[in-house]
Amino acid sequence: MGQTSDEISPRVAERWCSEVACRDDSRVVRRLHRSQVVDGVYRQDEGAWLDDFCHFRDQVGVMALLDHVHGVAIQRQMVPCVPYVLLYGLKTLGGIERTHALPRLLFSDVALMSWVGFKAQQVRDGVCQCGGTNGQGQRPLGPMSPDTLAKNIVYWQLPDLEGVFYGVIRALAKTGGFGAKVTGIADGTDLDTTERDTGCGQVTRQVRLEDQRGRVHAIDVTVSGGNVLLVIDAATKIPLAVTVAPIQEHEALWTRALVT
Repeated sequence: MGQTSDEISPRVAERWCSEVACRDDSRVVRRLHRSQVVDGVYRQDEGAWLDDFCHFRDQVGVMALLDHVHGVAIQRQMVPCVPYVLLYGLKTLGGIERTHALPRLLFSDVALMSWVGFKAQQVRDGVCQCGGTNGQGQRPLGPMSPDTLAKNIVYWQLPDLEGVFYGVIRALAKTGGFGAKVTGIADGTDLDTTERDTGCGQVTRQVRLEDQRGRVHAIDVTVSGGNVLLVIDAATKIPLAVTVAPIQEHEALWTRALVT
């Protein structure tokens, strides 16, 4: 059946342990009494769990870091780079497993989309009409298609990513997010790319495959990419340091520099 939108808030609550809402009935009554146009009426608890996080994010200066980063290779930009990052963050935070489930689970949520920076009209009608209908003649829900998010999230340069990452870690450290001493866990994972990507490496490995008769064969496979190396705080599980090495280089060669 796939995920439902009702599963997202409990998933976030488990990770966050925080839900905050603000109610102002008198303001709503005043606006309706003056016959002011309203974009729509939505549940009061929609997006409320982001209120404190949004305030904290602004106070520690995370948005200032993001505002200085711009994606490359985007020639006709209708949406700035930052909303793509916030959208992908919400996808991760909500535990949404499939990208093509985003219109139903995330993009149609007006409260969350306004937190990202979209207006109710853009959620209803889309940012533009390019690719506005699917095979059944219906426009996908939300300001953009999930393919648009997938294409634009990859246009950050590695130095920009590292700058934002370390800036956020420094901001968390200043707020007391870590202890005076931390126990770090070093780990690495492969990041597959194409051979055309700048800075990637190549490694040839043996892969064991089983044929239809149950016989196992070993073949050589060449993989292009990098090795993402992390140091994680053992107590909070928050990453403290990250670097990307060529995929063929052993993790031990980068451990000292990563810890330093």
